[in-house]
Order: sequence, then C-alpha cells, then structure tokens
Amino acid sequence: MPFVDLQSKLGINLDRWMLLQSGEQPNKRPARCHAFEKEWIECAHGIGQTRAKKECQLEFEDFYECMHRQKTHQRLYTIRQQRDKMIKEGTYSPPSCHTGKTQESL
Repeated sequence: MPFVDLQSKLGINLDRWMLLQSGEQPNKRPARCHAFEKEWIECAHGIGQTRAKKECQLEFEDFYECMHRQKTHQRLYTIRQQRDKMIKEGTYSPPSCHTGKTQESL
C-alpha cells in the first residue's frame, strides 16, 4: 500500500494518460484504434519489452496501421497511378460523375 496516493488526490490517471487511445474521449465513445491498442497492450503486458517485440508484432502492426494508415494510402496511390496510366493509354474513361460534369451539362 502506498503511503500517499498522489494520482487519486490530484485526480489524474497516468496509466490511461500515457496510452494513446485510452484517454477520456468526447461523448464517452471509444477512440478509433482503441481496440487495436488494447489487444497490443494485453499481449505485451507482463512479458517484457524484448519478448513483446517478437511475440506481439502482429498486434503492434495492426495498431500502427490503424493509427497511420500507411498501407492503405500506399494502396490507394498505386490504384490512382494505374488509373492515370489507363486514361493516358485510352483504355479507360472515367464516368462523368468523376470528371466534374453533371447530368445537366451533358
């Protein structure tokens, strides 16, 4: 038992504050990546940093992708490049709603 429980006297919870998604959220709704962070923390809890890097790699990758969306952005960039290449070759023409033309102007 601690002599002085400073966290409760000051009204703060450092454990929740240090985690990205576990802090107090507006309207009491969970943050976007809260579930992924929770899985990663539960996996890594109590096994040490060295083991957690190896054993919890999948959970961390899921959490990192949810936070930064790097794989998603890379995939969308590749799709846009392919679309532009096909338009330039003339094998694809985008629909009128994607070119800024409306039904009235056609």
